[in-house]
Amino acid sequence: MQCEKAWIYNYTELQNPIKIKIPNGNSIDALGRGNILIRTFYGKNWQAGELKNVLYVPDLKCNLFILNSVTEEGYSVKLDRIFSRIMNDQQTKLLGNR
Repeated sequence: MQCEKAWIYNYTELQNPIKIKIPNGNSIDALGRGNILIRTFYGKNWQAGELKNVLYVPDLKCNLFILNSVTEEGYSVKLDRIFSRIMNDQQTKLLGNR
């Protein structure tokens, strides 16, 4: 979920906003969706990447990465005390510090 509309390309406005429930019990609206270009650092190299079907939610205070979005694409997610790993075919594709 993204709060910066300017970062989204191939943007499509949703005909019916999607309600997103937030921890305080209220809901905020996703108004559209599109793709975002990202750069990831893995090993010694920067790599270009893309996040697809990202929801535009202007009332978010920060961007959120939903793990279901990658598992639906066939990736697996492994979490430990230090790292978060997104994997495909037993190879780490994205590594994040927790």
